[in-house]
Order: sequence, then structure tokens, then C-alpha cells
Amino acid sequence: MVSRRELMQIEGNEWHEEILGQIPFLLKNFLAWLVETPWPEKSGWDVGYDALPGKFGGEREPDAWFEGNAFRETLAGCLIDLAFLPVPSRQGDPVSFITPRQGRQLPQSLAKLFEDDGASHRILFGDCAFN
Repeated sequence: MVSRRELMQIEGNEWHEEILGQIPFLLKNFLAWLVETPWPEKSGWDVGYDALPGKFGGEREPDAWFEGNAFRETLAGCLIDLAFLPVPSRQGDPVSFITPRQGRQLPQSLAKLFEDDGASHRILFGDCAFN
């Protein structure tokens, strides 16, 4: 596609595959910048996490690519040792960050019990637990 205005054709298009292949590394660099920058209090810096892919569920080819194992494995490999997961701060302390390797995600059935309860699960499971 000469105009680059059309939808991406991923399968069999080396140009698009190469562009998409850079996204996990770009996300890593962005998250590193996000957490290393000294933001003013109440600056809304945390909206930067919206750059991470969410649930797509669409039938378009790019949606399927972001949900694919190749993307997820590459992104996980990029982020496993990056301290970007925020840990709640004590009163007056700055936000600190841990790596995914340091964090622990609650099992789905247990996480459901704490859905409406904010961060109270950390009282039981510690600051490295994520819901």
C-alpha cells in the first residue's frame, strides 16, 4: 500500500510485521520513561498505562495479532524485569515500582472477592499482590 491509509495487512507483509514487532520494545521504553520521570503530584502520569494493549476481542487482523502468542511472549519478555508496576505508597511517600517478576497476581477466583474493595487485598497478601 503506497498511501499507508489502508488497514494493515499483517500476514505476509514483511513491512507491517516488522513495524508491529517493534511495539513491545517501544512499550518497554515508554514505561521506563513513565516511571523514571519525576512527575508533579496529581499530574495524572498514571494515564500513561493506557498505552498498554487491553482486551480487543475484535475480528480485525490487528486485534488478533495483539492477542497472539508471539506478541504476548515478546511483550512479557520485554517487561519481566522492568520495575513499572506501582506499589501503593504510605502517606507522604512517593510511589514505588516493582517488576512483574516480583509481583504476584491473585488467582481469578480470589481476585473476584476483592473487586469492589480497592487495595485491601494487600493487607492480607502484601504490597506485591495485584488484583
